Amino acid sequence: MIARDTPQTNNWDDMKKVARRWAWLLCVGFYSMAVAQDYFSQISQAKKFAEEKSYTQSLEAYRHALSMTGATSWDFYNAACTAALAGEKDVAFSWLQQAIELGWVRIDHARKDSDLGTLRTDPRWHLLLDLMQNKIDLLEKEYDSPLQQELETINARDQDGRS
Repeated sequence: MIARDTPQTNNWDDMKKVARRWAWLLCVGFYSMAVAQDYFSQISQAKKFAEEKSYTQSLEAYRHALSMTGATSWDFYNAACTAALAGEKDVAFSWLQQAIELGWVRIDHARKDSDLGTLRTDPRWHLLLDLMQNKIDLLEKEYDSPLQQELETINARDQDGRS
């Protein structure tokens, strides 16, 4: 009799373990979806405030969103633009550096972006451009240079007049 009970107990214990794991996964899944929804909601709100030129409110929405996980290099870049427009240079430089660390290396865009105009007289601006250029150099080591030139020309022609 005992020999028979042991496999049943083990099966029951295994089923309880599986049920607990599924419950845990469901909780984590729902939590992740809620956090993601809140993140995207905050980013959307930040962009809306920035479009309305309410830079202080936009900055607060970005601060809240960027404190969550999942921020992209573009989110940090856009947040840095808002910080620069709000007169928060230290925050702008910090977020630009984080954007670069996440892979944002559009140096020509940064040089032309009017949102970042207040940062260009700061000595940290050139250090930031150097950091970006170093990252670009590392990325482009393996590039096909003629093809890259051709694509950059096409992109420049396509983007001309859009900024």
